[in-house]
Amino acid sequence: MKDLDRKDKLRVLGKLLDSGFDSEKKVMDFGIRDMMVSGIRNDEIGILLELQEAAKNHKVISFLADEKKKNESGGTEND
Repeated sequence: MKDLDRKDKLRVLGKLLDSGFDSEKKVMDFGIRDMMVSGIRNDEIGILLELQEAAKNHKVISFLADEKKKNESGGTEND
């Protein structure tokens, strides 16, 4: 399931990059209207929101590496 989550995250990130959302600021400014041009589906909105939060906190790599899930299961987080 973890690999599927990562693949989903990378797919959403790819859609954003392909649509011109190629910086943290642009990702943070992504709005509902932008879903039309980016191809983000309703079931991918949660991933987008997580990505926006990760960008805001400067933790995009941790987001992609599923660090949050590792921490919840007893792993350690490297900042």
